Amino acid sequence: MAKLRDLLIEYLEHKDGLWILFDNLDKGWPPHGVTPEDVLTLRCLIDAMAKIENQLRKRKIESHGVVFIRNDVYELLVENTPDRGKISSITLDWTDPDLLRELLRKRFLYTDRDLLGTPVFDEIWRQIAVTHIQGEETSQYLIERSLMRPRALIELLRFCRSHAVNLQHSRIEVNDIERGEEAYSSELLNNIGFEIRDIFPSGENILYEFIEAQEVMSGEMVKEILTKVIGENEWEKLFDILLWYGFIGVIREPNDTSYIYSVKYDIRRLKALIVKRGILECRFRINPAFWLALEVKH
Repeated sequence: MAKLRDLLIEYLEHKDGLWILFDNLDKGWPPHGVTPEDVLTLRCLIDAMAKIENQLRKRKIESHGVVFIRNDVYELLVENTPDRGKISSITLDWTDPDLLRELLRKRFLYTDRDLLGTPVFDEIWRQIAVTHIQGEETSQYLIERSLMRPRALIELLRFCRSHAVNLQHSRIEVNDIERGEEAYSSELLNNIGFEIRDIFPSGENILYEFIEAQEVMSGEMVKEILTKVIGENEWEKLFDILLWYGFIGVIREPNDTSYIYSVKYDIRRLKALIVKRGILECRFRINPAFWLALEVKH
């Protein structure tokens, strides 16, 4: 091991620095169901990276270790760490639509050099797509169906663009958005189903139980669907998962629905809203990202 370490350090001395990145560690961990062993493993990993950084710093080699984890896992980590101040963190939640627009803008400029003369998002967007659909600005319409996930937004736009290209449209038209959204919604339904299966196997097909459901549902209606599939004892666990993945949101006002990303992925805030209203009387809205795939009624 000592010889391998020396060879590695000798190699790194010729580099500008070292970055160690860990991602998807929590992919199969259930929301708020992480075990103490999982947290301990995470703490050991962070401690190990800190030791590597210190060892390399003595040899004047710049080193950084980064672990990407969910917010709820980070909270558990902090709660179970005696010296909390030593853990530095950066929040990467995508909760601001303007940040997603900026992501698209930079992607457009990177892939199409002809757009360099029009760096403002609105100017670029008018060249790429129609400005409105069903009375709503189109970029906002797409963002509201992305679950605030950058990858999902790019996928949705890709489906719309593919339809436009197939019909030889010079830009994305209303019909392209409608057809692209339909394909995206079906794919998203499958992907979220797989994610739910990883942490709650018996709830793999739960989303399909909402086919032809009403866009707005009472807590009692949601409970009835979940208990039919999972039983009276575990329906609340599955309910929390639907909240966590943004499948349903809490209606606060007629035009104000809070999804998990609306509260910066703090599920306790969502549950506090539900408790305040009473879970059976509380009203929930199915996320518009799933409307077409599930043929949701309005």
